Amino acid sequence: MTKVQMLLVEDDPAQLNALAERLRVELKYEVKEVTSVQEGIAIFTEFADCIDLVIADMHFGSSDPKGGLRLITQLSKQLQTNCVPVIVMTAYSDMQNAAECMEAGAFSYVVKAVLGDSTFRTLRETISRALELRDERLGTDTMAKAICEMVDCHEPYTGGHCERVGAYAKLIAGKANLSEPDRAIAWRAGLVHDLGKVGMDAGVLARPARLSAVLMAAINAHPVEGYRILVASNARRDVALAVLEHHRRIDGSGYPAYFDSKVFDGKVSVVGQILGLADSFDAMTTPRPYMGGMGRDTFCKALDTLKGESSGKNGKAKYDLELVRHLEEAMPDMWNVFKNHVEQRKLPEELLKRNRQDPGPGMTDI
Repeated sequence: MTKVQMLLVEDDPAQLNALAERLRVELKYEVKEVTSVQEGIAIFTEFADCIDLVIADMHFGSSDPKGGLRLITQLSKQLQTNCVPVIVMTAYSDMQNAAECMEAGAFSYVVKAVLGDSTFRTLRETISRALELRDERLGTDTMAKAICEMVDCHEPYTGGHCERVGAYAKLIAGKANLSEPDRAIAWRAGLVHDLGKVGMDAGVLARPARLSAVLMAAINAHPVEGYRILVASNARRDVALAVLEHHRRIDGSGYPAYFDSKVFDGKVSVVGQILGLADSFDAMTTPRPYMGGMGRDTFCKALDTLKGESSGKNGKAKYDLELVRHLEEAMPDMWNVFKNHVEQRKLPEELLKRNRQDPGPGMTDI
């Protein structure tokens, strides 16, 4: 059986050794021990793929009273990417600092007076909950990525569409200051948002011609079908709901026009709106058979279109203008995702050339 791999960061050698020994002997964990924040960052960066949990002291002496917070802040992206929880060890006097660590992304904290049986029992229970959460996140993310690959294989002409929509949605959610769980929901929902299309004829989806009303109705049903599949598979309800909502607009337009009112009351959640923006933006800027092979817009033109549709000048706004502004703020990072897909040959090189002739805000590197 594979042992849990743990990184323990504590500047007091005596406490470090005592805790590491109990973790090894009583819980049978593999423990990497370091005595400074910089060492912790270096070790985690090197072994991120095999570390399951980080335990860090909050206070690293008078010269670094917020060492635990600094560790979490500097490793935040890697911790999130690898689904690694952090438990902070803190004294009663550091409770405010512990709260800051929680806001920065720590899973929980344990108050340490002395490393007695009571404290260790609390730590052991906290570790168990943290590892359960990690396993749940890894399972959810693995399934979402698998669904994304399946959908993109079913519609190869979209060139990684679901993957980009997930990345774009997470970036926009970050600029909107959504919580980390909501950013994760936006990303996962983006990966699986077109799941409902898998049961459709791929030839119909790729047809470079105007579709009949019957076929369009079938395609427009994909948010409902995706929602039903996800719910039947015991996926997270908030992910399924965002999938259901991603073609609905805040002015009441879009589809589905009607659904069970207990699930969908006509209002679109913030995550659902963000997912719709990400999906629309990628559809405008990448190849589609019904657009003659190429996306009709550059990044800059797509942004202008979305701004126009959120201004309300031609009636009710379809998108929230503030969310469109957050999309604009995220565009430099979205551009990097887009460029990577071109470099991976998921998208044609011609799209880069067109964007370089009409760069969007903040895209100074093109």
